[in-house]
Amino acid sequence: MHANWKHVRLLGWAHEVPLTEMTSEVLEERIAPLLAKLEVPRGTLAEKTGVHARRWSEPDVDPENVASHVAAAALTKAGLDSRDVGLIINASIDHRFFEPSGAHLVGRYVGVGSEAQLFDVRNACLGFLDAVTIAADRIEAGVVDVAIIVAAEAGGMRRAIDRAIDDALEQGQLTPELWVPLTMGCGAVAWVLGSSSVAPGVASIDRCLTRNLAERSELCVGRIEDDGRLTIRANGAGILRQGAALIATTFAEAQRHGATLEQVFMHQVGVAHVKAVEKALSFTMHPGSAVFRELGNTGPVGMPLALARAADADGLSPGPVTLLGAGSGLSASVMSLTWGASS
Repeated sequence: MHANWKHVRLLGWAHEVPLTEMTSEVLEERIAPLLAKLEVPRGTLAEKTGVHARRWSEPDVDPENVASHVAAAALTKAGLDSRDVGLIINASIDHRFFEPSGAHLVGRYVGVGSEAQLFDVRNACLGFLDAVTIAADRIEAGVVDVAIIVAAEAGGMRRAIDRAIDDALEQGQLTPELWVPLTMGCGAVAWVLGSSSVAPGVASIDRCLTRNLAERSELCVGRIEDDGRLTIRANGAGILRQGAALIATTFAEAQRHGATLEQVFMHQVGVAHVKAVEKALSFTMHPGSAVFRELGNTGPVGMPLALARAADADGLSPGPVTLLGAGSGLSASVMSLTWGASS
């Protein structure tokens, strides 16, 4: 997939993280018997992953409620009314219901008109960027003028983490697959996109190129078990090796279409992934954009939240911004924005 847009703008954003912080040091106390059994030194979790803390929702917090609040806040920031919204896409991994879509619950809370289209896009950690591309196509074609993209990881993600730890303690095994759930955190982000005819916005959404490595779809599998619990099984080493290589080859192709390595934000997994991609592409990620150190791996929320935080802190300079996205499957995307675009 390769798309170009001329009239799509970022109009507003909002983000939210839970108040409860879980440091890696405290989390290691919870799995202390496993660490002792395998003679794993304390501090290994933070050292190995680069995740020093993460924020956790309570297990009963519904992701749709969090998504609704952050979507409404983003719309307010954009200075728009709910009746302006023609499309809402929810890109969360965490869902309370099989149906209806989370986007319908967000739409009800925000108060959109009956003509708005509401649906979910689920593609692991790449879901948010995929949702942006769908919305950008609709805006560029003149089908809608304003769209909200939102993702929230909350109670369901927390329950999956707790279950992974409980299973490991019960089995008395600290497998490599447990490291992925141990890094995960909760949070939410929303972007409001619109046509340049609505407002100049703070950035233009210019282009996106996506490539897949579907033959590696077994590397990370999250499933709903028969008892209703969510489990996550991930080959961290395989994801690191194959995912970084896919990002590199995808960027090499996107570069021929104008992509740059200026003000780079990327998928927020952990320090090993960042270093592998930086090495493969010979660049350094945008300063201050590595939110995984304090928020953990928040799935599709991480990268757009990192950009939103940088924007709130006036940490972006006018000019190119590059988003390097990746997700289980495997798929990778390179999205190019121009910060400060005014026409």
